[in-house]
Amino acid sequence: MNALESQGLVELACREDRAELSALEGWPVRWAARLTPYGHDTLAYAESRPRPESTSGEADPERQLVKLIPWQMAALRVFVGLTGRLWVPPVAGLAEQVRTTSCGHGIKRWQLHLSCV
Repeated sequence: MNALESQGLVELACREDRAELSALEGWPVRWAARLTPYGHDTLAYAESRPRPESTSGEADPERQLVKLIPWQMAALRVFVGLTGRLWVPPVAGLAEQVRTTSCGHGIKRWQLHLSCV
């Protein structure tokens, strides 16, 4: 939360606001935050980002859903970034999938539909 606050995306509730929230909720509220106008704009931008156009990977029996944790996705990005220097390049379409995929915030996993070649 401190990173979001330092970027001006949220503001943390003061002691008085937390006391008021605690009274409303019926239990102690240790911290609370609200989005700033910049935070709202950031969410609007994130929701408007292009998503992969094809969801046919779910129906294609030759493709399977692969879920990657953040460090695995970072390694895949490095691999795709080395395309011009590799002796065996990544399969066609992988770079585009890596570029357009998004992270599921609830599960914190990057989801790709990859061929089983």
